Amino acid sequence: MQMDVSASMVSYVVNLYGGNVRVAGNPDAPVERVRVLREGKWGKGVLHVSADAVARPPKGRAVLVPTSDAGGTEDALALLEAASDALVSLQEWDARLEGALSSSISLAEFLRLAEDMIPYSFGFYDSNIAVLGASSNFNEWAEGVAGEQGRASDAPNGTIPNSVLSDLFEDEEYQEAPQHKEPFYYTNTLNDLTTLNSYCINLFNDGDYAARFVVNAPLGEQKLPHGAEQVIEHFVDKLTDFFIRFTGSDAMFGNFHDSVHNLFRGVLFDGEPLEAEALEKSIASYGWLRSHRFLTVKFVFFEAVKWESAAQFICTQLERSIRCSCALSHGRTIAWVLNTSLLAAESDVSDEAIVKVVADTVRVHACKAGISDELEDFSLLRLAFEQSEAALNIGQMRKPHFWYYRFGDYLLDYLMSSMRSDYPPELLISKKLLALMREDEEAGSEYVKTLRCYLDCNQNATHAAEALFMHRTSLLRRLERMVRISGIDFDDPEEVFYLALSLRLLGG
Repeated sequence: MQMDVSASMVSYVVNLYGGNVRVAGNPDAPVERVRVLREGKWGKGVLHVSADAVARPPKGRAVLVPTSDAGGTEDALALLEAASDALVSLQEWDARLEGALSSSISLAEFLRLAEDMIPYSFGFYDSNIAVLGASSNFNEWAEGVAGEQGRASDAPNGTIPNSVLSDLFEDEEYQEAPQHKEPFYYTNTLNDLTTLNSYCINLFNDGDYAARFVVNAPLGEQKLPHGAEQVIEHFVDKLTDFFIRFTGSDAMFGNFHDSVHNLFRGVLFDGEPLEAEALEKSIASYGWLRSHRFLTVKFVFFEAVKWESAAQFICTQLERSIRCSCALSHGRTIAWVLNTSLLAAESDVSDEAIVKVVADTVRVHACKAGISDELEDFSLLRLAFEQSEAALNIGQMRKPHFWYYRFGDYLLDYLMSSMRSDYPPELLISKKLLALMREDEEAGSEYVKTLRCYLDCNQNATHAAEALFMHRTSLLRRLERMVRISGIDFDDPEEVFYLALSLRLLGG
């Protein structure tokens, strides 16, 4: 099918190639050929050109005129040549798009074709705002956005700058954007003087919102030329065909409902049992083995309403930042499962790299995270997630100013909390410690404080005396009194361990 070309599209391309023209009359008039305007002759499907800047066509017709009156037959002929070249350029571009639809080129290569007629920065995003592709000048545009906000660019590889993302996730208008069936403009205010206006077209698959093509107007400009809008709409029509025909619905919607995501979601969030046969069959599709080592991360977000809308986007970013991983969301929570056996084979992925991604995520998206130990055998998946939950819960109590917590750093605290869940502390702690506690209560002594400090200093009397601001001899005499009162044997390793454990149970 031949491309439907309008007068505005021809005008846009002429100006794109250095012209300075406008459309008088109907900007949407269809164009099949171009002719110099002859008085009284208005052909159907013809875009007339005239050197007369004030030419007035009849209703429904269009004439291409210079923006300023240069006059002369030579100017009209130059306009004819420029307009004819523009029409041919549009038709040839359409032919290249049609050819691409019947070839096996990649999405990135197909998007490169857009740049033949769309000089503005653009991005192509899935329904989770994960970038599927972008124009070659996208990073330059992102740096300009960052400059207007007085910050460095944080948008590598075509991603939306985090500063813009934060505004999007909070904007009710943007949350309603997937409902738009027609092209629309979205405005983001960068500062008191500058706005970012983007021309957006949603792509749908069987009536479901699947992706969005976004073209950014130059900073500070309200709209794109009408002809540019029509060119973009034509390209998106072809892009939709390309996407549905060659990448299918899985690529369009993301892969958050494959067998692995569904299995992990059921086990971690819905309390479903983890059956060995189903586990092995499911993770085999990823090239994972049940015997592989893995760890889990649990992210919890502060503002449920704000971040629920961004959850799938963050999951996509996590999976793309570290390969061999699976991220899934549930309300205010994201679970991230990483296959460390496969990651170990990749020299560029280390434990530090994983922690850096966690740190960047909690910094950008206002959340906290718990990280499990590395476990072996995916049948322990639920236990690993419980470790990350425990790290998060205990860590926030012990060090609330931290943003992420590793289970290994709070293992002793976890043991203490597990013991307290079965019996009250007073039934578990050493009777000899209880004797010192009673003496402190009755006599106002500080035997428990002294015991704690002495054990913390590994029973080094000199260091303990310094910490307690007393003479070493005075400390030794106090320890002797404590032994007489309680019967403590500091030479018995098991008793010393029990005393230290008892002090932890008291919350020390």
